[in-house]
Amino acid sequence: MKNNVRTTGCSPEILQSILAKLAVIGTDYIRVNKFANHHNPAGGLVLQAFRGALQNFLHCYRGVVLSVDGNETVF
Repeated sequence: MKNNVRTTGCSPEILQSILAKLAVIGTDYIRVNKFANHHNPAGGLVLQAFRGALQNFLHCYRGVVLSVDGNETVF
């Protein structure tokens, strides 16, 4: 992050900490989503069921993330 990035009511250190946490969360989400949507029929029925459950969970997770209006404290 560039040192000249500023936002009202937030120190550069706190902003950098929040952005680092969001980067980790985003990376984890992408990895889980990639695993959940990988179609490999050789995995068996249990793995297919697990991936289906992950897809359902991620669908709900996306709905919650998209419904946040910015007034809630996330961290």
